Amino acid sequence: MNHLKRYIGLIRKAEERGWTKETAPVYVERHHVFPKGIFGENPRKVYLTAREHYVAHALLCFALRKRFGEKDWRFQKMSKAFWAMSNQENPVQRRYKSSSLYDSAKKLFSASMRGENNPMFGREITQATRNKITKKLVQNWEDGTRSREDAGERLKQTRRNPEVELKRISNLREVCGGKTRSDETKLKLKRRHLESQDHTCPHCGKTMKAGNYTRWHGDNCKMKK
Repeated sequence: MNHLKRYIGLIRKAEERGWTKETAPVYVERHHVFPKGIFGENPRKVYLTAREHYVAHALLCFALRKRFGEKDWRFQKMSKAFWAMSNQENPVQRRYKSSSLYDSAKKLFSASMRGENNPMFGREITQATRNKITKKLVQNWEDGTRSREDAGERLKQTRRNPEVELKRISNLREVCGGKTRSDETKLKLKRRHLESQDHTCPHCGKTMKAGNYTRWHGDNCKMKK
């Protein structure tokens, strides 16, 4: 099968019908024709149904693996994106799934994490470390503190402890080794901090972080008139 040819056909079909979120008769999702993870932000986008969007990412994965191989960074990026589509959902985003494509997503993601591509490659986990991890997991289950909400609350409580916070800052300074940041780096950090603040959509009134605001609200909000 020529996966790239089928992908191009799918994109042309979407461009010809010219759907937007407002005009589409069914639920649709925005898709970058040239993947943002590879080409960066670009204006060429189309609106696909949930099923089409899922299939489009599957076709991209197969095409990139065939052309560049499993060790290429482009294949790794797209395989991770495809795997995320198979596992991540939210209240405003409905994911299409099928057993065969889920199987493909799992295998592609596994291929992209083999050998040197795996962050644990070459690192040996001692038995003492394994025992420590096991003990902590068992303790979490017994205490009922395994949920993400509880973990977040524990982190907040830890940050409120002055001694713990001073120790954290001291460790950061030790890691930085007394390095000074340039004005450009400081500006980037400041911009990132500002972007992480909560934003309120003027169209629907919902408050969220910058990433969700940019993608789903503001000019892209469904309530925009």
